[in-house]
Amino acid sequence: MNEIYTTVKKRKEKELNVVDNKILSLLNSCHNELNSYYKKFLFSNAKRLRPLFILLVAELENIELNEDIFNLICSIELIHNASLIHDDILDDAVLRRNMECIHINKGDKIAVLAGDYLLTCAMECLSDIKNDCVYKIISNATKDMTKSEINSLLTRFNKISIEDYIKISKEKTSSLFTSAISSLYKIKEMKENKNIINFSESFSLCFQIKDDMNNFLNKDECKCSKDIQEGIFTLPVILGAKTKNDYDIIQKSNKFLDDLIIKTKEFLIDYPNSGAKKDLFSLIDLFKG
Repeated sequence: MNEIYTTVKKRKEKELNVVDNKILSLLNSCHNELNSYYKKFLFSNAKRLRPLFILLVAELENIELNEDIFNLICSIELIHNASLIHDDILDDAVLRRNMECIHINKGDKIAVLAGDYLLTCAMECLSDIKNDCVYKIISNATKDMTKSEINSLLTRFNKISIEDYIKISKEKTSSLFTSAISSLYKIKEMKENKNIINFSESFSLCFQIKDDMNNFLNKDECKCSKDIQEGIFTLPVILGAKTKNDYDIIQKSNKFLDDLIIKTKEFLIDYPNSGAKKDLFSLIDLFKG
């Protein structure tokens, strides 16, 4: 993302390397004709936002990391990456992470199977966690993600309300974040902290809105999908923007996002200042309009 993100990520470099090595070990354990693609796709320009977020929340809640938590983090990252492959097919995207999308290079059939394979790897990680509740929590999240994509596909070019957009974004993006944090508590047999769950949902919603706005404004050179051309209504379009030059509406979208960021931070207001809290606030400030 930028220098701030790199600095935050650097503080968790050791733990993130454990995640990367576990994913690499999974790929190497079963020969697959697409392994060379997976290694480029999963390890080149990947932000690792979800693993980083989980690690910071664990630190904030004084949760000691163990093998089950690393398996959880790997499963979340693999599910996310599988969804990217499938999303790019649906969106007719061309580039992802400065790479040609696999469906462009090898066709839709191979791309679907490539995403499916990453999902099976995620399930393998989940099966190694010694808590049956976690499997159900994550499977429900992936079901919400899939349901959201089906609904979005069936309603393309139909104008939606802001409330509908928020609901879709929560199912599409927030569900994976919140399910990961809920699973943290289950693994450690801790009572779920509602403020942290709400923070996770709101944080991921800010991220999704910012990502959608960058797409609308053509700011992300690594990802060439155009929501407006595909009939996908995101915040600027819902508010009335027709082009990226509709300055007043873009400012209105930015104001909506900035207000949400302020509300998101309030969920952690009672937490003492710490490195984890500072880093989480630094990350969410990156989403400002």
